Amino acid sequence: MKDLKLFEVNSLYKRVIKDTLRDSKTHGGNLLEWLNYKQEHDLVSGAVARLTYHNKIGKFYKRYKSEIYEFLIEYLSDTGKTIGALFDDRWDGRDPLAFNSSNQGLLVWFVYERITKVLSGYIAEEKHETPVLIEKIGVLV
Repeated sequence: MKDLKLFEVNSLYKRVIKDTLRDSKTHGGNLLEWLNYKQEHDLVSGAVARLTYHNKIGKFYKRYKSEIYEFLIEYLSDTGKTIGALFDDRWDGRDPLAFNSSNQGLLVWFVYERITKVLSGYIAEEKHETPVLIEKIGVLV
Protein backbone atom coordinates (compact mmCIF):
# COMPACT_ATOMS: atom_id res chain seq x y z
CA MET A 1 0.00 0.00 0.00
CA LYS A 2 1.16 3.50 -0.66
CA ASP A 3 1.40 5.16 2.75
CA LEU A 4 -1.72 3.64 4.32
CA LYS A 5 -2.82 7.18 5.13
CA LEU A 6 -0.92 6.78 8.35
CA PHE A 7 -1.49 10.31 9.56
CA GLU A 8 -4.96 10.85 8.17
CA VAL A 9 -7.59 11.71 10.73
CA ASN A 10 -8.99 8.23 11.03
CA SER A 11 -10.11 6.79 14.32
CA LEU A 12 -8.95 3.26 13.49
CA TYR A 13 -5.37 4.34 12.71
CA LYS A 14 -5.27 6.61 15.73
CA ARG A 15 -6.56 3.84 18.00
CA VAL A 16 -3.91 1.36 16.83
CA ILE A 17 -1.14 3.96 17.08
CA LYS A 18 -2.35 5.16 20.47
CA ASP A 19 -2.41 1.59 21.83
CA THR A 20 1.07 0.99 20.42
CA LEU A 21 2.48 4.17 21.96
CA ARG A 22 0.90 3.34 25.32
CA ASP A 23 2.31 -0.20 25.20
CA SER A 24 5.80 1.02 24.31
CA LYS A 25 5.78 3.41 27.28
CA THR A 26 5.05 0.56 29.66
CA HIS A 27 7.79 -1.60 28.10
CA GLY A 28 10.83 0.65 28.22
CA GLY A 29 9.77 3.54 26.01
CA ASN A 30 11.69 2.73 22.81
CA LEU A 31 8.90 2.76 20.24
CA LEU A 32 10.86 1.28 17.34
CA GLU A 33 12.20 -1.60 19.44
CA TRP A 34 8.70 -2.26 20.76
CA LEU A 35 7.22 -2.27 17.25
CA ASN A 36 9.92 -4.65 16.03
CA TYR A 37 9.29 -6.92 19.00
CA LYS A 38 5.55 -6.86 18.36
CA GLN A 39 6.11 -7.75 14.71
CA GLU A 40 8.36 -10.67 15.63
CA HIS A 41 6.33 -12.07 18.53
CA ASP A 42 2.93 -10.81 19.61
CA LEU A 43 1.26 -10.02 16.32
CA VAL A 44 2.46 -13.14 14.60
CA SER A 45 0.88 -15.23 17.33
CA GLY A 46 -2.38 -13.30 17.03
CA ALA A 47 -2.14 -11.63 20.43
CA VAL A 48 -2.92 -7.94 20.08
CA ALA A 49 -2.55 -5.64 23.06
CA ARG A 50 -5.87 -5.11 24.81
CA LEU A 51 -7.54 -7.47 22.34
CA THR A 52 -6.84 -10.98 23.54
CA TYR A 53 -10.40 -12.02 24.41
CA HIS A 54 -13.19 -12.63 21.91
CA ASN A 55 -15.53 -10.15 23.58
CA LYS A 56 -12.95 -7.35 23.34
CA ILE A 57 -12.15 -8.24 19.74
CA GLY A 58 -15.87 -8.24 18.93
CA LYS A 59 -16.36 -4.79 20.48
CA PHE A 60 -13.34 -3.42 18.61
CA TYR A 61 -14.53 -4.97 15.36
CA LYS A 62 -18.04 -3.53 15.71
CA ARG A 63 -16.73 -0.08 16.57
CA TYR A 64 -14.31 0.09 13.60
CA LYS A 65 -16.04 -2.26 11.17
CA SER A 66 -16.43 0.18 8.28
CA GLU A 67 -12.85 1.42 8.62
CA ILE A 68 -11.56 -2.16 8.80
CA TYR A 69 -13.39 -2.97 5.57
CA GLU A 70 -12.08 0.18 3.85
CA PHE A 71 -8.58 -0.79 4.93
CA LEU A 72 -9.02 -4.37 3.74
CA ILE A 73 -10.51 -3.37 0.37
CA GLU A 74 -7.66 -0.94 -0.27
CA TYR A 75 -5.06 -3.55 0.70
CA LEU A 76 -6.60 -6.27 -1.47
CA SER A 77 -6.90 -3.83 -4.37
CA ASP A 78 -3.29 -2.68 -4.04
CA THR A 79 -1.86 -6.18 -3.71
CA GLY A 80 -4.19 -8.06 -6.06
CA LYS A 81 -4.73 -10.72 -3.39
CA THR A 82 -8.02 -12.32 -2.49
CA ILE A 83 -9.20 -12.64 1.07
CA GLY A 84 -8.71 -16.39 0.81
CA ALA A 85 -5.10 -15.97 -0.29
CA LEU A 86 -4.49 -13.38 2.42
CA PHE A 87 -5.62 -15.59 5.30
CA ASP A 88 -5.08 -19.06 3.80
CA ASP A 89 -6.93 -21.76 5.66
CA ARG A 90 -7.53 -19.54 8.69
CA TRP A 91 -10.42 -17.71 6.94
CA ASP A 92 -13.78 -19.42 7.38
CA GLY A 93 -15.20 -19.31 3.84
CA ARG A 94 -18.66 -20.14 5.22
CA ASP A 95 -18.59 -16.73 6.97
CA PRO A 96 -17.56 -14.27 4.21
CA LEU A 97 -19.11 -11.28 6.00
CA ALA A 98 -17.27 -11.99 9.26
CA PHE A 99 -20.30 -12.49 11.47
CA ASN A 100 -18.36 -14.99 13.60
CA SER A 101 -15.61 -14.07 16.02
CA SER A 102 -12.89 -16.10 14.27
CA ASN A 103 -13.03 -14.05 11.05
CA GLN A 104 -13.51 -10.84 13.02
CA GLY A 105 -10.35 -11.64 14.96
CA LEU A 106 -8.39 -12.24 11.76
CA LEU A 107 -9.47 -8.87 10.40
CA VAL A 108 -8.65 -7.00 13.61
CA TRP A 109 -5.23 -8.66 13.92
CA PHE A 110 -4.51 -8.02 10.23
CA VAL A 111 -5.24 -4.30 10.64
CA TYR A 112 -3.01 -4.07 13.70
CA GLU A 113 -0.19 -5.91 11.94
CA ARG A 114 -0.33 -3.73 8.82
CA ILE A 115 -0.60 -0.41 10.64
CA THR A 116 2.20 -1.21 13.09
CA LYS A 117 4.40 -2.49 10.25
CA VAL A 118 3.97 0.76 8.32
CA LEU A 119 4.50 2.78 11.49
CA SER A 120 7.76 0.99 12.27
CA GLY A 121 8.95 1.52 8.69
CA TYR A 122 8.08 5.21 8.90
CA ILE A 123 9.93 5.65 12.17
CA ALA A 124 13.00 3.75 10.96
CA GLU A 125 13.10 5.64 7.65
CA GLU A 126 12.37 9.12 9.00
CA LYS A 127 14.20 8.66 12.32
CA HIS A 128 11.29 10.19 14.22
CA GLU A 129 11.34 10.16 17.97
CA THR A 130 8.16 9.35 19.87
CA PRO A 131 7.34 12.98 20.91
CA VAL A 132 7.60 14.16 17.29
CA LEU A 133 5.44 11.28 16.17
CA ILE A 134 2.80 12.01 18.82
CA GLU A 135 2.73 15.66 17.78
CA LYS A 136 2.41 14.78 14.09
CA ILE A 137 -0.38 12.25 14.68
CA GLY A 138 -2.11 14.37 17.29
CA VAL A 139 -2.67 11.45 19.62
CA LEU A 140 -2.64 12.01 23.33
CA VAL A 141 -1.41 9.00 25.23
